[in-house]
Amino acid sequence: TYAQRDTYKRIRDGELGDIQAIFSSYNNNARQRYVDFGRHNTKTEMEYMIRRWYYFTWLSGDHIVEQGIHSIDKMLWAMGDQPPASAIASGGRQNRGAEEGNIFHHFAVEFSWADGTQGYHFTRQMDGCENGVWDRVFGSKAKYTGESGRKHHVFSNADGLKWRWTPGAKNERNNNGYQ
Repeated sequence: TYAQRDTYKRIRDGELGDIQAIFSSYNNNARQRYVDFGRHNTKTEMEYMIRRWYYFTWLSGDHIVEQGIHSIDKMLWAMGDQPPASAIASGGRQNRGAEEGNIFHHFAVEFSWADGTQGYHFTRQMDGCENGVWDRVFGSKAKYTGESGRKHHVFSNADGLKWRWTPGAKNERNNNGYQ
């Protein structure tokens, strides 16, 4: 979207100063997909899995690849597409039933870049929790706070608000997240 393009261009142009830490999350409710494709509606186990691709890691890559990757992409944009030197992750499955294949519903990843920058990403799909896609980039001069669903993008520092993304006519017309 224009909001994210404008925001991350400003970050890359140094408006926050040297990046010190990045936080991102992609949190939403449990996804109930493909309920009509039970085993009784398919001829083979392979057809069952393919029709319910979302619930099998060998087909979907799991939630962190299927959705959480969009937040991780933004972390990489902030770092100029420089990959982290290392990552440590954990994930789990507490509430999913057998009909939901073998995917997890929560992940946490700590990224470390060669320059000392740390990144933290959290993603989950669980009912009854706070939902949202949040981003924070902490720099030596300011902090970026973003919430993608609400098009909320703000730079601030100890003196207060420095910049807020405001949609214009061009931005509103072309604000398509899939471009």
